[in-house]
Amino acid sequence: MNKSLILTPVVMCFLSACNGGSGGDSSSNNGESSVSSEAVSIVASPSQAKAMVGTESTVKVTATNSDNVAMKLTSVRSTSGTACQVTSVEGMSFTTNSDEVGECQYEYTVAPQNSELYVGEESSIARVSVSETAADNTLPNLAETTDIDTPVVIDLSQELAEELDTSVFYLSSDASVLGTGIVDSDVANNVLTFTPSDVGVSRITYSMTDGSVTKLGTIDVAVSDTQNTPPVALNYVREGKLDKEMLVTIDLTDYISDAEDAVILESVRAYNAETEITSASEHTFTFRSSEPGAHEVAYTINDGRGGYAVGQVYLEVEPDFSLVQDWDDVTVYDSTIGADITFTAPVSKVLADYTNTAYTNYQAQDGVTGPKGAEVVTMNLEQAQNYCATRNGRLPISREWELLNSSQGNLFTTKNWPAGTEYWSADMLSEGSGKSFDATNGGSSELLKQNGAGFVTCVLLDSEAVKDFSTQLEYSFVNGVRFDLNGVVVDPDGELAPFQEVKLISERKKGVFSNYESEISKVSGSSGELVDSYSDTSFNDEVLTSHTSASNIDSIVFKSEAASSKLDLTEEGKWNRLSPSVESHKPLTTYGMPILDGRDGGDNLRTINVYQEGYVGQNFVAYLKVQDARGLAPQSGRFSFAVQQESSQPSTEWGSINWPSSPKTDKSFEVINDYWHQNTKVISGWELYDETSMNLSTPERHLWIQVNNGMLEIYNSSTSDKPESPVYKGSMNWSSIDPTQTYWIQIGSRIDSGHEVAVGVDTYVTDAYFTNY
Repeated sequence: MNKSLILTPVVMCFLSACNGGSGGDSSSNNGESSVSSEAVSIVASPSQAKAMVGTESTVKVTATNSDNVAMKLTSVRSTSGTACQVTSVEGMSFTTNSDEVGECQYEYTVAPQNSELYVGEESSIARVSVSETAADNTLPNLAETTDIDTPVVIDLSQELAEELDTSVFYLSSDASVLGTGIVDSDVANNVLTFTPSDVGVSRITYSMTDGSVTKLGTIDVAVSDTQNTPPVALNYVREGKLDKEMLVTIDLTDYISDAEDAVILESVRAYNAETEITSASEHTFTFRSSEPGAHEVAYTINDGRGGYAVGQVYLEVEPDFSLVQDWDDVTVYDSTIGADITFTAPVSKVLADYTNTAYTNYQAQDGVTGPKGAEVVTMNLEQAQNYCATRNGRLPISREWELLNSSQGNLFTTKNWPAGTEYWSADMLSEGSGKSFDATNGGSSELLKQNGAGFVTCVLLDSEAVKDFSTQLEYSFVNGVRFDLNGVVVDPDGELAPFQEVKLISERKKGVFSNYESEISKVSGSSGELVDSYSDTSFNDEVLTSHTSASNIDSIVFKSEAASSKLDLTEEGKWNRLSPSVESHKPLTTYGMPILDGRDGGDNLRTINVYQEGYVGQNFVAYLKVQDARGLAPQSGRFSFAVQQESSQPSTEWGSINWPSSPKTDKSFEVINDYWHQNTKVISGWELYDETSMNLSTPERHLWIQVNNGMLEIYNSSTSDKPESPVYKGSMNWSSIDPTQTYWIQIGSRIDSGHEVAVGVDTYVTDAYFTNY
């Protein structure tokens, strides 16, 4: 657990949006005259920027002053350790370099350029995300409310679930507080806990990374007094886009309220922008930015009696498109398909940053092979395909590149296209490399898929004649629940496409591929062939999809065929059954296997049912449908599914009042479903291993117990449709069972669980499957 407490003059000025600036008169006297320096009031704004590992990056800072005089940076220092270096300072910008993925924070100070005529300075912070690629680096602003006595727990996995994959991105340990209070970082669980120490608004800064990309986050916490009802601040989205450097006034009157008091606008805070409150009582402020893209302004209101609230204002600033790029799309006639095809213009750095397009680097053109000074981004294969998908397009195949070159010639001289590096094509040369083309002479070469970087043009899929890559899939039964998947990938001209990246997905997570996951990335073979396997771990039908060329999706319907995995619940000879307690068990019927029997009060009835077939394997899936013949929902009692390596013949010594059927040895494993406690317990080696809550409140329940690649997963539903998420997931503990040797499975039950007896119930297992895979 990491804790941070920060409270500095720089921070407090940042939070209160003070006009800052300290100045005083200074004079010099040479015996003949003196010159007085004029004090100016300065406001320095916090900045955010992104950088790539090992590459110098420029950070521009924003500041305004009361006299509109020119300013400069007088100091910049890293507050993030030795990995974050300041390499140069010039004017109102500085350059940084870091050889580590993560966040770098800097404190900077600005002052008037002419220090003889003007005096004053102000400080603020700059945050830089350092990544291996230039991916989008910002997370949405979050806001929380609390009172002075109540800590706030912020689960980032939940708060950001729609923004990023929080199973991959994890919280960095350097969260800090701008204001008053303490923040604890639970890195393992992506949880922040903020403990306030004063009323007002504090800002938490944090970052998340997947080891390759760093994203910066901000949380504003409004802390009110316990004796006051806090005001309400709603979020506001300003319609339309702002021109660069356009000044706009925002009126928040319709978005704030308080049940008891009049509220005032206390502060406004934004990165890479100028904000100024013009009327605290009328709730207006101005906004201006030269940074294109989306902006979030956090505003704070208070009611004058210790009540605070935070809201967000969302705005978007357009870039100056006249400066973005001086080249256009190219359209040519393709006689092969009998239609026009359009090649999109390569992407400038300004446009990529504005649209949050991921790229690996950028290249300044030299005037010989591209428009002089133009900065154009390069991408790896995945980035290139993803970008084309956002344009409703795909990378061009070799034939289309040859058509473009033969019809247009040198693309720099004829179309002003950047040609300082090669362009990606859609054709692949091996599992690890693709084919690229020179835009000046049409020559081709090889680019590595992961580490290679090229310019990107996309062929728009803007007519039915322009095709994408596609996949043809089919499946065939092998055994149990395992099926072979076979297919081919074909290119837009219908030719077999070797070495193409393909993603296979079980859309509703009803089964797993050869990697024991419901999603797998594959590469087609040298003849375009695609080979994998699919295991049906739900006994449900499913849609299997294949994704190629970043945007194309093909699908097939998988029909569950699990007859060989079905357990016969009506044939006594398939089971070895006994009742260790006073009453005898009921026979199997066409309805199924009785497990909870409420006759004669149901006292002491316990059953053990061992299936007379041995199994071998570390991966398995079991399915049980449990149904009450009288439509009752049992209120007490337990039933279980067990695996044991003792014997195919049950013993009266097995099980107990708590655990219905396991042998009392370390060669047993049992999952117990408890109606009284509404939970499931995992028993391993005759010891409680784990437990979790589970809904068993309906007359019909469906359960799946699955061991998949070393993980135990338990699913529960009121229908036969297996849920996408388990109620329990944890490491499988086999205890002393050796899954490479024969073991047996069994169903057990106990009607008397030590609580109120379930009178009148007549509950059966009416359907069951088990198989290894």
